Amino acid sequence: MYEEASAAYDRSLALVPTNVSVWRAKGSSLARFQRYEEALTAIEQALQVDPRFADAWHNKGVYLSRLNRKSEALAAYEQALSLRPDDADTWISKGVALSRLNRYDEALAAYDQALLLNPAGPLAWNNKASTLCDNLKRYADALAVCDEALAHDISIAGVWAIKGDALHALGRNDEARAAYETVLTFPTDDFLSWASTGTALAVLGRFDEALAAFNSALTFHTDSAAVWRKEAEVLRVLGREDEAREAEQQADELDR
Repeated sequence: MYEEASAAYDRSLALVPTNVSVWRAKGSSLARFQRYEEALTAIEQALQVDPRFADAWHNKGVYLSRLNRKSEALAAYEQALSLRPDDADTWISKGVALSRLNRYDEALAAYDQALLLNPAGPLAWNNKASTLCDNLKRYADALAVCDEALAHDISIAGVWAIKGDALHALGRNDEARAAYETVLTFPTDDFLSWASTGTALAVLGRFDEALAAFNSALTFHTDSAAVWRKEAEVLRVLGREDEAREAEQQADELDR
């Protein structure tokens, strides 16, 4: 399937090598097959033709992030925002890049900018709450953000999972359990929902199901250190120590 798609893009580019949309589409196709170096080459071809192509700068940031080139990814997102500062998705991507560089206060500011542009954006709410809860350990603040997010959209599975984490950290265990059980009522069809489901299942002691959920999440994003670490914890509980160490190594490599 990859070879057929690649050949189709190459035929189009042989006819019109300056077609930036085709270069971008080729990069996206390569990324779907986790061929990020080649995807990066394709998107750089698009940017050679049109250096003001904001979508291409955003995609370049994504591919650099997948290659764990964190500072370069951030620079690409900043270039995209210099061309199109009102793009909420790019502000979210910038926030993720800043978080991966341990620049959490700046990440929060990026998520706030995304929410100014799109107040109902589930990913910005999720990432803001996660940064407060997981990275900064500001559990009361995280809980307040979760409640604000759920007032906009009660069906954000990831926010329910973070709410459970914050409540648990604050010693409100019955409320935490109810939040985790709420996570399991939502469909699982993307990275965030699978990761949140895995978190909830692990806390509820359903470890085999949690492991399957984390594996499903990693089919969407293999570069999530947080999910690799959660998978390692579950594998350790299941007595699969060698696999747990391998998962931790994956997370450590991503965090470098």
